[in-house]
Parts: sequence; C-alpha cells; structure tokens
Amino acid sequence: SEPHTALAVPIGAVQTDDKGEYLLRLGANGDTERVDIVSGDLSGNLVTFTTSVDVKEGDKMYRNDKDRIRIW
Repeated sequence: SEPHTALAVPIGAVQTDDKGEYLLRLGANGDTERVDIVSGDLSGNLVTFTTSVDVKEGDKMYRNDKDRIRIW
C-alpha cells in the first residue's frame, strides 16, 4: 500500500454539526468550503484526521466564533 501521511489541525479548527465533524477550508478567493473529516489521535492541541477530500499541508482552515475569525 502507499505510504500514508497523517494530517493534523489544531483541535479548535474542528467543528461539528448534525452531519458530523468538519473543517472549513479558506479558498484563494476568500470563499469557504466544508471538508467532512473523521478525527483521530490527539497530540497536545493537534488532532489528526482523515477525509475523502483532497486536503494538503498548507491549506488554510477557517473558523468564525462569535465575530472572532481564526485561520490556521
């Protein structure tokens, strides 16, 4: 099988709703895209995840909490 590299994000970037866990990816044009994930192991404040969407290291993840925008 192909080598597998685990991706990780700060735990605060992971959001949940009635459809499950997801990230919001910030696109080059400022739009956000939902990326459904399954979270994995927690290491410090980082959590690994798997997804069927093409996510790569360096993608910006976005969260807007009560008028405070955070980008990882």
